[in-house]
Amino acid sequence: REASKFQMEDDLEASSYAKRVTQEALRKYDAGEFAESSSSGSSSEADDDDFYGAGDEGTSEKPKDCGQRVFKVTTKSGSGFEKPRELSEVTVRYEVTKGPAEVVSGGVVCERTWLVDELEAPLPMVELGVMTMKFGEEATLTMDDGTTVLVTLVKFRPAPTPAEMPNAKDRLARVEYLKNNGNAWFAKRDYQRAKRRYRAATLFADLASQSPSGTTVDVEKVKFFGSASFAARTNLARVALIEKDYDECKDQCSKVLAYAPENVKALYRRGLALAETEDYDEALADLKKALSLEPEDKNRKPMEKSLRHVLSRRKARTVKDKERYGLLFQKLGGFASENRPKEEDTKPRPASNDGLDDDYDFKGVNVDTTTRKPRAHAPGPRAFFEVTKDGAVLGRVTFELFEDTVPRTAQNFLSLCRGDQGLTYEKVPFHRVIADFMIQGGDVAKGDGTGGTSIYGKTFDDEAFADRHTHPGLLSMANAGPNTNGSQFFILTQPAPHLDEKHVVFGKVIDGMHVVHAIEHTPADHDDKPLADIRIAHCGELDPVVVVGPEDQDT
Repeated sequence: REASKFQMEDDLEASSYAKRVTQEALRKYDAGEFAESSSSGSSSEADDDDFYGAGDEGTSEKPKDCGQRVFKVTTKSGSGFEKPRELSEVTVRYEVTKGPAEVVSGGVVCERTWLVDELEAPLPMVELGVMTMKFGEEATLTMDDGTTVLVTLVKFRPAPTPAEMPNAKDRLARVEYLKNNGNAWFAKRDYQRAKRRYRAATLFADLASQSPSGTTVDVEKVKFFGSASFAARTNLARVALIEKDYDECKDQCSKVLAYAPENVKALYRRGLALAETEDYDEALADLKKALSLEPEDKNRKPMEKSLRHVLSRRKARTVKDKERYGLLFQKLGGFASENRPKEEDTKPRPASNDGLDDDYDFKGVNVDTTTRKPRAHAPGPRAFFEVTKDGAVLGRVTFELFEDTVPRTAQNFLSLCRGDQGLTYEKVPFHRVIADFMIQGGDVAKGDGTGGTSIYGKTFDDEAFADRHTHPGLLSMANAGPNTNGSQFFILTQPAPHLDEKHVVFGKVIDGMHVVHAIEHTPADHDDKPLADIRIAHCGELDPVVVVGPEDQDT
């Protein structure tokens, strides 16, 4: 019954809650254990815990832990299914029979009404116990220090649901109330309670935005509640930033931006979260867009400061990467043993009017103009590796080659896969693995990274730098400097912009990245040589992909 209130297919939070409640009900039914559940958390976890009160079939003789070392013994069973949760209004009759003198009732029975989780309860232990009780239930609550309270749940009224508020204005007012309640707790720095209110606001708005069938989202309703629910989500993102839960922050902001792509707070906070996960290009794009949309000077100043900070961090990482990988490249032959300046590095840089000494500008374009999107390629020839690790099959990696831009380089790799001219990648090891960077192989001469040869002779020239090293799975030529391509290659597992225009990208992995990552994370020695024997057991060319034009299709 509890789960049926929240079963909305398109709302992940509600569906997840419904699933947990249903699974717990089935587990307890199958096990025949309708006893009180134990909670190791505080009342803040009431939404996630489903309590089945001891005494459903009579009274309980064994104390049950209600959380925070409060134990409950049911003396009279309650009725119904529901129990008070966050923001339920409860009326409780209680008597403190044992404890500190200032709290003992002295035989006086008190009755109070309050909202759950609003710090209005006479004693925290009473609220914890009440949240495990049903209507009319009587129980004895005891703490570790011996404080004992006799409690009766006289009545309670659950927090309203969208189904109980058919008027759209009333629903919007409820979302506003929950959001404002969260703001009040945030101002008191009670971030956990603020987070619960913001979540309640977003969940209420999501449920209220469902179509009558409950299976789709009504976009107009989403926008109607957006004035309050979007603010609740961006505030939830703010709490996530404080708690360093950057994935949660990005998720909440992305949900807002799906319907309001120019929401400044969502852009700004997602940009901050992206910066913390070192996704600097995406972070800078969000921050620049937020800055371009923000009209208030007082708000622009912290944004400009954040933008400068992210730019500084990105530059620092670039320097660090160059230092780290530059030294690694020099340790073995067969990779970049010298750094060639890019052609554009020799040209004067355009003046920037923001004083940041960077390609970004606070005015005008609000994306990184130095970042190229991956080039679109025509379907090219395909090749494969069957890889083994210490003789055991690891899996297959399938490549598509960029024959449309670098045909000579693609043909060299393809020929070595086929075994033409007596040269083949078969039985050749992956001699170098660097986690979070790349895996390298293809030394058909020595197998250790110090040799290799091409089908055109020992080496051949760099054909073109048509593609950049923008994402994992790209296939690129290893070399020992300009125009020294042979048979060695590497496969990226992370973007590597510092290799652009130094190495020729000539293909990509289209299947089998899990194999690449398995190779990448193989333990290695101080020279990055894998401790396991990882080899290309078999290789070859696959049938070409046939592109069917409209004139060739069946009618």
